[in-house]
Amino acid sequence: MASPYQDDIVNIPKSSFTAFRLTYQNPKLLSDTSKCILLGSIPNLWLSDNKLGFFTGATNHAKSKVKKRFKSAVGTVNKSIRSSSGYKMNNNCGEGPEGGFNLFFRGAKRNDINKIVNEIALEQDRETEEISNANYESNDDAGVLSGDFDTTAASSESSLGYYDPVTEVSSPVKSFFYPAKFDMKSQDGNGDFSGFNTENLEMDDIVDLQTSEYSDARRESVVSTGESTIVFNAPAAEEGSRLGVTFDPSVTTKTSSRKKKVEIAIPAPYEMTTEDLLKAEKENHRFRKKFKHFAKGSRKVAKSKGNDLRSRIYSNIWKSYEVGEIMRMDKMLVLIKYAYNVSNATGFGENEPCDSRVYERWKEYIVVLRKAENIEAPLAVQLYDIRATTNDTKTKPAFSFKITYAVRSRFYSGVDKSISLCVPKENGAMIYIMKPSNQFTSFRWLHFISQFIRHQFDRTFRVAIPGLKLSLILRVPESELIKSLQSDNVLEVRRLEKGYKIEYSNMIQYLKDAVLTELERKKDFPEVADWLMKNPDPWFCFKQYDRLEWVVNNSAIFFIQNQLLSRSFQLEFRNKAHHERYTRMEQGDYMTEPTPIEGFLSRLTNTYGSERSMLKSFHKISYFYSADDILFFTKFFRGTPPSPNNALLKDDTDGILDKLPPVYEHNPFPINSNEHISWLNKDNFELHDQNAIQELERRAQQIIKAEALIDICLIVEVRAIPYQNSRKAQNLLLCLLWYSAPELVHDVSIVDSLFEIEMQNGSIVKLQAPSRIIRDEWITRLTELRDYWVSRRSNDLNGLICTRLQNEKDLKINEYVDSNITQENDVMGPHMAHADSNMFNINCIAMSSCVLMSGYLYQKSKKHSNFSQYFTVLCPGFLVLFTLYKRSKRTGTWKQSPYFQHYLTIPISDCYVYSGQTTTLDLLSDEQDFHAGNPGQHSLPRIYSDGWKSSEEEPVRCFTLWFGKKRGIIGKDRAAEKYSNSKENEANTSSQKNPGLIRMIKRLGVTGKSIVFMARSRQEREIWVQRIATEIDRFAKNE
Repeated sequence: MASPYQDDIVNIPKSSFTAFRLTYQNPKLLSDTSKCILLGSIPNLWLSDNKLGFFTGATNHAKSKVKKRFKSAVGTVNKSIRSSSGYKMNNNCGEGPEGGFNLFFRGAKRNDINKIVNEIALEQDRETEEISNANYESNDDAGVLSGDFDTTAASSESSLGYYDPVTEVSSPVKSFFYPAKFDMKSQDGNGDFSGFNTENLEMDDIVDLQTSEYSDARRESVVSTGESTIVFNAPAAEEGSRLGVTFDPSVTTKTSSRKKKVEIAIPAPYEMTTEDLLKAEKENHRFRKKFKHFAKGSRKVAKSKGNDLRSRIYSNIWKSYEVGEIMRMDKMLVLIKYAYNVSNATGFGENEPCDSRVYERWKEYIVVLRKAENIEAPLAVQLYDIRATTNDTKTKPAFSFKITYAVRSRFYSGVDKSISLCVPKENGAMIYIMKPSNQFTSFRWLHFISQFIRHQFDRTFRVAIPGLKLSLILRVPESELIKSLQSDNVLEVRRLEKGYKIEYSNMIQYLKDAVLTELERKKDFPEVADWLMKNPDPWFCFKQYDRLEWVVNNSAIFFIQNQLLSRSFQLEFRNKAHHERYTRMEQGDYMTEPTPIEGFLSRLTNTYGSERSMLKSFHKISYFYSADDILFFTKFFRGTPPSPNNALLKDDTDGILDKLPPVYEHNPFPINSNEHISWLNKDNFELHDQNAIQELERRAQQIIKAEALIDICLIVEVRAIPYQNSRKAQNLLLCLLWYSAPELVHDVSIVDSLFEIEMQNGSIVKLQAPSRIIRDEWITRLTELRDYWVSRRSNDLNGLICTRLQNEKDLKINEYVDSNITQENDVMGPHMAHADSNMFNINCIAMSSCVLMSGYLYQKSKKHSNFSQYFTVLCPGFLVLFTLYKRSKRTGTWKQSPYFQHYLTIPISDCYVYSGQTTTLDLLSDEQDFHAGNPGQHSLPRIYSDGWKSSEEEPVRCFTLWFGKKRGIIGKDRAAEKYSNSKENEANTSSQKNPGLIRMIKRLGVTGKSIVFMARSRQEREIWVQRIATEIDRFAKNE
């Protein structure tokens, strides 16, 4: 491994765009994915040359209209990109998108809760501390390896220092118990962290207090008073200390302002006769027999409730809230089902264990979590359909239920992270399927509810290493969790001989170092040495069957994910998988991904491939730009070419033609031979970082403004056209609009610039470049893009087919079971299955490209309409649909066209996405259909022209985007009342004076607008849903 240069460390802001990109990509990959090439010069028409007269005025007017029309869309794109790194957002302390642990556990009652927790946490006396420190040896955090060869556990030590409220920081483990919604300070007024240290308090280390006549007194002395000290795992000096509680006589004599509930006397010896001993033995036998019967009937309930530290903390936190007080509130999409004749309420997932009917369809509610009056039913959930602009807090909820210890909570779908709460009723169970707007909210809600109904709290990470048949069990010490609370707004970048070494989030870095250290110890094994060489930059991900979910660089999210996903997912440690930038051609050679190209071209054919339109020669200047396997184009005044220091983005066109060569390569992240970014350690870092994020925003905005696209994989040939075949009018317009010099019409090097693109359906796109040299560059580079992406798409499909066949072979299942794996219980285990990391890559999190996903999908906007196929592009903030063909308005027949024209742009920042079985409500039922060749199933095997075949049932292939409808109208009086009540914001003065007559608002509790998409396979559907959900999460990081 390359070693860092001595004293060569660069500190950059964590909120910078460069820090975000370097977290998930190495400098070489970052530089390659940021490049683009501008072919040809910029037309004088775009530069607003005064010589063109009327054309200049029309162009300027068109540009101004574009800015107004796309102002909202541009803002959405910029918010999506800048939210990824927190660029110029709120100054959140801590790491990652949510500002570290502190923002996960916000609450208005933090100070009161700290007092309660501090009261519980008077763990040890000075004398007891000396005993425990002298005799206690911690091996609780040791890692345990299991594999095909002998391994040794990696040990990690945990501090057992005495709690000092002045110097110690609050424990993140106990911070997880706080309700997480309202702002809560992590420091006291003096700047010191408040709370208590539980470094030496482990859930597994607490010895259960036995039920006896003195157990209540002992429990009271532990929980409610500071008169006794607790020693965990300390060697017992006598039989009386087996309970793990030691009473200090000196403490009991101290005075206390609080009224004691139990007085503890100093033990005194008592001489017993023979009759007393016989009577005591008989009584002891009778009591033990009765106690065994009681313990058997309790089914370990008493044990789980008796001395659980987490339960006691929750109980005391409970006292700081008033009955009915709101603990958390979020807007969610809710589906309610009812299951009859269910004796025992179990978890309710996609593979529904019992028959159920829909009680209430998908509707948007404000879901409120309140404190209930009974400790046995500690939480109450209420669903409100309050209007978005009302302040009426006395409205009755549409639905409400209490969360008792019999409620079962889990993820209904592991793909879209919808939450399922199964509430037992008299003759069945009510199932509430709640879909929060983003995955972060899903994790927080489910984790908080699960902890309250006493699910296990585990700090153990079970890490599997694919390729080595090796697993590592690590237990994170409290000291590492405490470090995750400490805010650090600086990313440390160490320069290596080649590339950089990045310091990741504290807990992730600790686990990564622990795994790599253990592998380094086993480097003598050839399998391990080979794995370390092939995986230079490993990262964590969760695997469920053949799907991967990569971990974001945030310790709090990672910790909660491990708590919630450990049962159904497998945590793996594998190399960061980006979409491969090379492919193997048919001849056996490897081809590297070509650099994206863009530039201005004159389009000489219309939508149908004709050179004449309205009896005139067709001639339009358009801006073409490629992204992955797509060639977009739009009107010339919508395009913005790349330029040095983003001069054209700032409308700085002075001398720009002299600065741009005929073929200009733009790279905001230039690197040297050692793969070091040239400006990373310069004083003008912020300027370069700003230019880099503006460049990605520019490229993403171009997709939103696209007029149409060409699928590069459908190109048959790109060839030049002799200039003798060009029309004089076309040559004249070229010289006039590009160079403002009509006399150049006789220059052969200028007018000999025609070429055409032939598509698979026989249609032709005829284009004209500004010169012969640029024409040849376009032909060469488009041909390279076509060859690369045709081979790449074929290899990606072969990878999916091989992965599926491997899973069918190893798990001994057929194609139907693999296609509908989410409905299977017995083969859903993640351990034996294989996943294709090239398809489920980390590119969407890392934003390696402005095209996050693209492909062919079927779509319908109404339940009873038919599915229509569209080419769909997912970019930052939007889902853009393009029509595949046009039909004749008179006959309805298909018309030949080389383009996919823009059809619909869907903003995804305010939508919900759900998939799988929950989309059944949006589809027509085909249960009446009978497939003679496939009885008992509702789908026939499908085979496609590229060789893919599968047998998914219809809901398994579908996902839905749900939008709230604007159905409410608010009047002037209500608007004035709303604005008059908001006195805190002085900026609303103008709004208070003129609130407007009426305006539309978003109503809750009503059915919304849903758009259903259908992929051709389960695998493609999971990729689409996962990447859309990741993009939606970006808008939630600054809420």
